Amino acid sequence: MTRIGSCRKTRRMLPRRAFLASMCEAERKFVRRQRERKKRNQNRNRGSLTTFFCSCIVPTDVLKCGTGEGITGELRFAGKKLRVGGRYTPFSMRKPEMTGTGGFPEINKRSDDRRKERNHMRVVIQENYDKMCKWAANHIAARIHAHNNSGNTRPFVLGLPTGSSPIGVYRELVRMNQAGELSFANVVTFNMDEYLGLPREHDQSYWYFMHDNLFNHLVDMKPENINILNGMTDDPEKECRDYEEKIAAMGGIDLFMGGIGVDGHIAFNEPFTSLSSRTGVRNLTTDTRIVNSRFFGNDPEKVPSQALSVGVGTVFDSREVMILINGHNKARALAATVEGGVSQKWTCSALQQHNAAIIACDEAACGELTVDTYRYFLDIEKGERL
Repeated sequence: MTRIGSCRKTRRMLPRRAFLASMCEAERKFVRRQRERKKRNQNRNRGSLTTFFCSCIVPTDVLKCGTGEGITGELRFAGKKLRVGGRYTPFSMRKPEMTGTGGFPEINKRSDDRRKERNHMRVVIQENYDKMCKWAANHIAARIHAHNNSGNTRPFVLGLPTGSSPIGVYRELVRMNQAGELSFANVVTFNMDEYLGLPREHDQSYWYFMHDNLFNHLVDMKPENINILNGMTDDPEKECRDYEEKIAAMGGIDLFMGGIGVDGHIAFNEPFTSLSSRTGVRNLTTDTRIVNSRFFGNDPEKVPSQALSVGVGTVFDSREVMILINGHNKARALAATVEGGVSQKWTCSALQQHNAAIIACDEAACGELTVDTYRYFLDIEKGERL
């Protein structure tokens, strides 16, 4: 095939700028695309080659791990010298304090130990709601036991949601605790959200909900280890900043359990909330107020119009995230979370970018998944089926 621009003798010998000027717009676009594709391929090849040699061949005496300086040295490949330098450090040789530096992009400052555990999203499908809740409670208990047995001196930090989805999980955790199977003595909790302007004594405040469904029934839960946003604060912005700082002071959240709304929102992060958002004040949509009005005498006007909520970024900073999804009305949200693209329209879709994400769901919530996706997760997680 004759190359564009070379078919006419009058254009063959033109200087580069005049040659481009003589092209039609379609030809110029074609040439630009070709150059961009060539540049992408060069960058891709250079990155993979450097990564291979850096992680496999570079002598240990030229590595400077833990300082952010990366590595320096000189390699040979096919008779050519390859210079290695800059801030890149092989992943296998990085230290925890180096998270986010070097050749791997920083993703919300997530910890390396979580990356070592898994690199894919799990979807555990159970037959019904009760079995989903039992599996989720067993998973939380296993994580607490593993933490306590590891010799770690800091407490296990657990993120907790409200709403109808986690009630069965709380019921099972209370049973384990009262039976002596699980201790909360070394557990610190952070709740997702709280209505703004609702006193804690109100029977629909999330402070009341958590104590009524969980904390009041645990035999060894320390009150000072319970953290819930104050909906009656005089300075909501400061309350949210202090909440973030307290999470950071505890070393981050080990496991954040959550639920999602029918529109895929996590906590009170409504559609089109930034996927890197932090704890702050959220305006509630009319749809959310209508859905929650069942707790306020079916009157949407009684539902507060604002809430304090952890951000999407706050949740996904956690070492592990487990989301509960149950019921036919959440089927579309589950499909968007698992099969859709990452989008602010579905804040739950950010789970796809988390290296240790789990979705615990029931059969009813799988109605919108494709058959192939449903069968894949049913097969790969068959050992978790109760």
